[in-house]
Amino acid sequence: MLLAVGTLSSCEPTEGVDAAPTISINPSSATIDVGQQADFTYNVVSTKNLEEIRIISRNVTQQTITDFTNNDSHNGSFSFIGAAADAGTTVTVTIEAVDKDNNRSSQSVDIAINEQVNPIAIDAFPAILLGAQANSSVGSFLDANTGDVYTQSDAKANSAKIDMAYLQGSASNGQGAVIGALNDNSIEFEFDNASTGVQTWGTRNKTRFKDTTLGESDFNAITDGSELMAAFAAGSQPDNNGVTSEGAKSRVNQLTAGKVFAFQTEAGKDGLAYVVSVEEGTTGTIRLNIKIVN
Repeated sequence: MLLAVGTLSSCEPTEGVDAAPTISINPSSATIDVGQQADFTYNVVSTKNLEEIRIISRNVTQQTITDFTNNDSHNGSFSFIGAAADAGTTVTVTIEAVDKDNNRSSQSVDIAINEQVNPIAIDAFPAILLGAQANSSVGSFLDANTGDVYTQSDAKANSAKIDMAYLQGSASNGQGAVIGALNDNSIEFEFDNASTGVQTWGTRNKTRFKDTTLGESDFNAITDGSELMAAFAAGSQPDNNGVTSEGAKSRVNQLTAGKVFAFQTEAGKDGLAYVVSVEEGTTGTIRLNIKIVN
């Protein structure tokens, strides 16, 4: 699956008709192992202002880009990680570009995935309970590598281990139940105790998050680390207060029971979290099932 974005090629211009956007992708193809990452850069140039760029895999739009380098051009990158299910096959990733006059073009890259030799081990942590910022009995901070939950004071003493925190944000801000990294502004704002606030920590790990379209059965079926890598790669950027940008973000908002979000720790380990339940309110809780690359 993929992480970010690619490019497109244009059709030959017809006299009297504006040319469609032109797209270049580098490299033009790749061969990788299961769990290995292939990195691509791309460039889109248009004679008209760009409307959108889409990244498509398996006939599904994986990402839509509407924030461009310039009105009539965009430089970007995307990555693809070979999943266990792709072993021995070739996956095509297509980039489609559309301008304001609906002129469009597309370009594809083929990625061959070698047969898998050894599976990538994962760790699974069921029923992890985190408390929101005003919960005095359940910790808000999680070490995703061990499943350990920490209170704020204990988290500061173990700051290098903490990958994410839980808070209940304002519904008017479009937040609701939020899981965020320790460098996220909302996390810092809510956990700002003078002595133990995250702004005083020695380490603030920059975990990155993505939304997914996966469900509980998809999450439960994952047994190989390459599938976690592919899920993070294919995830979409979260909508943080109405603002999106290419790639991952420092938090995921509006979490509800049944949602699955992807994350990547600062150490580079990919994982998925399934939301089992949410008890709303600043004294409430969230319960997560987590799988992470060992």
